[in-house]
Amino acid sequence: MRYISLFCTVVLIASCDNVDVSDQITGDTLCFSYFDQCVNQKFDQVVSGPLSCSGNGGAACHNVAGGVGGTFKIHANAQTNTSEMEGNFFSAKAFANLNAPANSSLLLKPLANSGVNHGGGDVIPNTTHPAYQEIIRWISLPVQDPTPVDANENPACATLFVGGACANP
Repeated sequence: MRYISLFCTVVLIASCDNVDVSDQITGDTLCFSYFDQCVNQKFDQVVSGPLSCSGNGGAACHNVAGGVGGTFKIHANAQTNTSEMEGNFFSAKAFANLNAPANSSLLLKPLANSGVNHGGGDVIPNTTHPAYQEIIRWISLPVQDPTPVDANENPACATLFVGGACANP
């Protein structure tokens, strides 16, 4: 019986499709300090129109403390240099597409007329909106480092800031 189980396991593994990872970015991450100072605040703002959740912005629907907004979970009003901010960074990064930033679900779900269903409705009216521009800027400029980095650690991260400030406040 043990050999039959082993045989079945080998057959199952052998029948799995190969995954091509040659075009995936490896070793890249996104700039933590830019997220902390410029991107995270966009989740706490009401961007446009009525939302289906009470409160302000995406943090109301997607709040880790009981938000109803799917798998994207963040802490509302996360403060700099806290575990909540780091949690928000990793949650947002999980919905970012480093290979094709405009195809990131972090952008497409809340974007009006994107063709992607968002239970909370259209939150970002268009691609020229400052919230969209800030988030796509962050996703479009990954930095070479396997861990979250900040502008003090990585010059590439520092280039995201325009004159030391967010590009789209």
